[in-house]
Amino acid sequence: MASLKEALAINPDLAVAHNNLGVALRKMGELEQSEASIRRALSLVPDMAQAHSNLGNVLNDLGTLEEAVASYQEALAIEPQSAEVHCNLGSVLKGMGRTNEAVESYLKALTINPEYAEAYSNLAGALNELGQLDEAAIHYFNAVYIKNAMHFARLAKDVALGPEMALRMKTLKP
Repeated sequence: MASLKEALAINPDLAVAHNNLGVALRKMGELEQSEASIRRALSLVPDMAQAHSNLGNVLNDLGTLEEAVASYQEALAIEPQSAEVHCNLGSVLKGMGRTNEAVESYLKALTINPEYAEAYSNLAGALNELGQLDEAAIHYFNAVYIKNAMHFARLAKDVALGPEMALRMKTLKP
């Protein structure tokens, strides 16, 4: 964070630095300062999709959900192929009781990135809330499968190679 503040001391008009400082402040729980920093970034570069998304995250944390939705929608107007923003928008909509809209957002996220485990998990939760239990179960399974795909791949490799060869491969350094 010190390097971001140094960069801003040299050039206070670095939108990316304001945005990144806002992200760092959010991680520290300094939500009001985070919001101010990200808004400063957007005043400098209004079409910075990542800053709109980050502002949505902060506003969600602050409980200003309508504003969070608007920020995510701004981000998507600039960068409509962001699976992460569609997923975040879905989470806020679901939190507002707008579950059908949340489902649409999660489905858009999965259309963009069919291997997005968090979107599958969130979609499953929304479908469960809507009473669509069979559909929810399928999406929960997909989330778990994707999340653990690397573990499954390693396990399959170990089985295919046999324990001695797998142990050898694990000890090799790149």
